[in-house]
Amino acid sequence: MKFFVSLITLLLTITPIANAGPINPAHISADAKWIFHLNLEQARKWELVKQWHAKMEQQDKYKKHLKKWVTKLGMDPTKNLLGVTLYDNTYARHNGIVLLAIQNVDRKTLATQFNKNHPEATSTTYRKRHLSTWVEKRGPYGSHEVTGCLVNDGLIVMGGN
Repeated sequence: MKFFVSLITLLLTITPIANAGPINPAHISADAKWIFHLNLEQARKWELVKQWHAKMEQQDKYKKHLKKWVTKLGMDPTKNLLGVTLYDNTYARHNGIVLLAIQNVDRKTLATQFNKNHPEATSTTYRKRHLSTWVEKRGPYGSHEVTGCLVNDGLIVMGGN
């Protein structure tokens, strides 16, 4: 989860210059009150992002950290995380939906890491999809319940409601 917080922080840093690609309306609730979307595939083409990434790749600490995340996630987030969409139909704390558009994810590695980090998670099935629910204990606002689903090889959905 620290990775996603770091990623979102980076995304919010570059948002003022972002021209996000089209949002898939089928993934967004019709009653959404706010939406944030960033097309990372397009952002990787920006000169600023290319320069930042080239600079980071020269740092041993970055390479070591990235290698750790590639091993844990079963994908390289710098290449295989294609887009991030956040939205909610309220303004309440601990609500909202996070959509992660991905590619080339190793489902087994991702599931193994998830089970290691959240052994207390409960599972259920909804419309033939496996949902996991766990209590997220990190962060400044205390614990809250989160449900997540690897919808297919291209989409991860997580949310508090």
